[in-house]
Amino acid sequence: FREVLARRPSEAELSRLTTLLEKEQRRFEEKKLNPKQVVSGADQVAAELPRSATAAQWAAYTVVARV
Repeated sequence: FREVLARRPSEAELSRLTTLLEKEQRRFEEKKLNPKQVVSGADQVAAELPRSATAAQWAAYTVVARV
């Protein structure tokens, strides 16, 4: 957020982004969307994800980063 806008998010902006992150992660975990397609554009992830993140988490952060 700060890299793009050169400021910290307001409370309302942070709340909206956090809500979006949680919503998207649930959608990926419930298999409503294919997280691998969001992360890599294919049915499989081209590169390995960090061990601390699931494909659903990585895809949810990708969606939020695109906002």
